[in-house]
Amino acid sequence: MACYELGLCTFRKTIARHEQVRARSRKLLLDNIRGERLGRLIDQGCMRCALNMLADLGVDGASVYEEDFEKCFLEDTRSFYRNESLSFLSQNSCPDYLERVELRLAEEMARVSNYLHVSTRSKLQLILEAELISAHASTLIERQDSGFYILLTHSEHRMRDLARMHNLFSQVPATLGLLRDALYMHVRTVGQSLVNDESKAEQPVEFLHCLLNLKKKYDGVVSDAFNGETIAQKRLKEAFESFINADTRCVSCLVIYVDELMKAGFKGAKEGEVEEELGNVLAIFRYLQDKDIFEALYKQHLAKRLLNRRSASFEAERQMLAKLKGECGYRYTTKLEGMFTDIKFSKDATMKYCSSSLGENHNNKPTIACDLDVTMLTAGYWPMQSLVPCILPSCAVVATELFKDFYLKEHSGRKLTWVTSCGSAELKVSISETARYELAVSTYQMCILALFNNRRIDDVLLFQDIARTTRIPESELKRHLISLCTPKHRILKKSAKGKSVAKTDTFQINTAFSPRLKRIRVPLVAMKEVSSHPHHHVPIAVEEDRRHLCEATVVRIMKARKHSSHNDLIAEVTRQLHQRFFPQPHFIKKSIESLIEREYLERCDHDARMYTYLA
Repeated sequence: MACYELGLCTFRKTIARHEQVRARSRKLLLDNIRGERLGRLIDQGCMRCALNMLADLGVDGASVYEEDFEKCFLEDTRSFYRNESLSFLSQNSCPDYLERVELRLAEEMARVSNYLHVSTRSKLQLILEAELISAHASTLIERQDSGFYILLTHSEHRMRDLARMHNLFSQVPATLGLLRDALYMHVRTVGQSLVNDESKAEQPVEFLHCLLNLKKKYDGVVSDAFNGETIAQKRLKEAFESFINADTRCVSCLVIYVDELMKAGFKGAKEGEVEEELGNVLAIFRYLQDKDIFEALYKQHLAKRLLNRRSASFEAERQMLAKLKGECGYRYTTKLEGMFTDIKFSKDATMKYCSSSLGENHNNKPTIACDLDVTMLTAGYWPMQSLVPCILPSCAVVATELFKDFYLKEHSGRKLTWVTSCGSAELKVSISETARYELAVSTYQMCILALFNNRRIDDVLLFQDIARTTRIPESELKRHLISLCTPKHRILKKSAKGKSVAKTDTFQINTAFSPRLKRIRVPLVAMKEVSSHPHHHVPIAVEEDRRHLCEATVVRIMKARKHSSHNDLIAEVTRQLHQRFFPQPHFIKKSIESLIEREYLERCDHDARMYTYLA
């Protein structure tokens, strides 16, 4: 042993570990540290020398620093911060406590740099994290007056406190999981409250504004307070998906919101504003699991916008389709794009008809008292109900026959069916020599009003006579008659008072009809939209489409594989269909059973959970 080391051993035995020195020196060191923690100034140079001396005495395997000081120091530290944290948290708010913890951690790390041995750092940090963070994690999250949930509610003004909590919890990975779970639970609860608010659900545009504000708020929390971490983003996405997909309410509201944007919201909007709004719509769309329901409802509203010429911007419509295609693939928007193709084709066909000999004959024929503007719809693209066409007025019949002759001559082999339930008309009405008006009405309303031509002004028509003459479906006939009898646009007078129409009611021209405007658009009274359905049910048409799509997917997979196990087939079908909807295993199983009955598939003899494709 070297002389120096021998001297250290002698000093350690004779002085440092002398019975009257050892305990006393340790007490002085711990008292100094406690005093410094309580705000008293101490001689850090002296502390550094004393502790370095203990570290240097650790020769020949002896751990003087650890045994004579560090062990007691760590126990004292644990006790000190356990008591202080309990006391401080009981008397102060959570944000104040977090600031205190941040300060204490900085102080203790500075203490290591100033005079403690470097080997103490990791041990000290574990104790601090356990006593100051882990021990109070649940309280900091759940405390009702100032905990994490309250900070989230007022995140606009508490972002710094939220960031501080996340930074401290990040030092203890187990507690960070609690924080993410709390974020998920809070957002889901707030979202469910919004979805269950009937007053908001009755106003889809306001509902979507609230939903977008909710997303913007908690996106900001994840971005700023959680430093944009991937796991927090995932939990936030799961929270939104949990309440958005609880029923079809959010899907319906999103479609109506887009409809309002396309009809009026984009008037005069700049390109950047349109892009931002569509980006917001797509952000909510990504949360939807049943994207096929969105497609079905969107198609209905798009059809109305295109046929009634209510779109404020065709460019915005195209942008929306491009975004949907980018999210779900070209198959998702094939029919939607086909609707736009039909509109363009119809314009070209109408122009060609007007310049043709038949079109000129149409314009020059005195018996034809109406102009015709036709939109050709491909049956598979448009969400039209197959209703029997009503009986049109004679002048309209002549015009439609002329166009039909032209169209079939140009496109032989095609079938043309008039969809009178979706048309519109502009009528010139003369109630008297001085009362002349232009009415914008539906095709059904035109047929009803045309019945009063060549009659005395005081003639009445029975409901049953109107129904028999026009062959308009009873429910639609009642709706259109009520629209013509409303107080604001009372073109017809109904014999019985009230908002309903009975089969015994009679109707006649209202000679007192005198609106201030010469050109009047007669709106239809509200009725349940085609898209209206119980929010917890999938529309019947969508359910049927799902069944066909699921069966086609199973056949396509089995045709490629020839053989497959039940679980593999279920997994592959789910993977291929998840962009449109998430099929439940029992739904896929029903499709498989149906295909087995129709001999597209069969079960293997040796294993009932194996399927074989039958060519």
